[in-house]
Amino acid sequence: PVNLFDYTNTIALQDDFVSGVNGNGTTGDLGWIQNGGTTVGINGTAGAANFGIIRKTSSAAPGAVGQLVMGQQASNIDIKYKSSMLFIARLVVNDANTVARMGWANVFSTNPPGVGVYFEKDAADTTWFCVAKNAGTTRVNTNVATTTKFTKFKIDRDSVDGRFSFYINGVLVGQIEANDTNMPTGFTSQGLHITNNGAAEDKSLEIDYFQLNVTGFSR
Repeated sequence: PVNLFDYTNTIALQDDFVSGVNGNGTTGDLGWIQNGGTTVGINGTAGAANFGIIRKTSSAAPGAVGQLVMGQQASNIDIKYKSSMLFIARLVVNDANTVARMGWANVFSTNPPGVGVYFEKDAADTTWFCVAKNAGTTRVNTNVATTTKFTKFKIDRDSVDGRFSFYINGVLVGQIEANDTNMPTGFTSQGLHITNNGAAEDKSLEIDYFQLNVTGFSR
């Protein structure tokens, strides 16, 4: 057999959500876990390059959380290794009642997650923030406006100094150092969630593509 990557020291995963069956544990190629609200497949726009779109929606209950987590719902990869995570996603509605996060977290079922490193749009935010969450929260303003357009969100971890670098559409927009007091350690999950900020209305986040590379371990 031909190895596409060295399995002894690398994890390489991607999902364009074209295949799979829309259901809990069967969504996309990677069998995403979906909890809270609804998860539906959306047809792409004619002539556009976004295929296999999945829409994750919170319920209309005030404060409801809808989550989409890759594979195992339990935390499954140690955040300490060199890694690169990419989402292509968009907000369906961009307003003060929309809360969205995507990246690394121990759980995506709570608002906010207990610990993690992720992109965040909190209720009052009009720009995306880079976040490290542990006992406290470190937030770095990207100064990139939140919109309803499909956007590339990438989080890289350097294996040498442990710094997390955040990119939006290929441009570096923020960094959080390994020695930050709120930098988490240990095993985390990969995913996203969408929350309504106490409003009795659905809020939605659409994901078009996901990619994850983790290197530097040995098995």
